[in-house]
Amino acid sequence: MELTQINNLVVHQYLTPGTLVFSPLMTSRLVIVHTGKIKVYQLNANGQEQVLRILGAGDVEGEALLFGDLTSTVYGEVLKAGEMCTLSGTDFQVLLANKPQMALQLLDQYHQKTKQLERQLSYLSINNKERRVGTYLVDQVKSQGQQQITLPMKLKDLATYLALTPETLSRNLARLSQKKYLKQHLRQVEILNLAALQANLFD
Repeated sequence: MELTQINNLVVHQYLTPGTLVFSPLMTSRLVIVHTGKIKVYQLNANGQEQVLRILGAGDVEGEALLFGDLTSTVYGEVLKAGEMCTLSGTDFQVLLANKPQMALQLLDQYHQKTKQLERQLSYLSINNKERRVGTYLVDQVKSQGQQQITLPMKLKDLATYLALTPETLSRNLARLSQKKYLKQHLRQVEILNLAALQANLFD
């Protein structure tokens, strides 16, 4: 399949914050983020958001189409304006038939998301709120490779990701700051004593 044929299948869009890109009520499709950010979330039984992940440049959503799953249980809302491409389920199957190597790449992304979801569930299994927040921060140090970290989402979204209220998250960040484990300003966090923070997780 030539590049021009692929481009004919893909819909290019520039989307602004607040735009709903996908939802359980919309026809399933593959979404590729070129620039900007998308918040992926579910609604619990009370209609409250549970943030699952934040998509950025190069991320893909909708790999379940690989398995013939034409339904979606998640919502995608644009957080930061940017350019995104979408591909219908039918056109996606056509593309896979001509570019089977894409299936392996998408399966890898699907596997990575599964690991991220498992990690999120491990956070939620920690009953102590301070330890839940601390564990998340230690993981961010490991993934970002430095002790001066940038939280990957807004504080209110991080709160729902960790199943906390924004007030509870702020309170526990302040408590860790009072213990001299970190300094925090908005989404910028400097871990001052990583060893002590890690030890605090097991006290």
